[in-house]
Amino acid sequence: MYQFTNHLIVTLLNWYIATLANNLSKIKSNPEVKDPDTV
Repeated sequence: MYQFTNHLIVTLLNWYIATLANNLSKIKSNPEVKDPDTV
């Protein structure tokens, strides 16, 4: 069970980091566009 939970946490972290990086690159390429999530 621990292995499964650990794998799930790592997967979620990777997804979260990838989403964050994607949003940051969007904001950098379009500085005038505000992300609704950050408001």
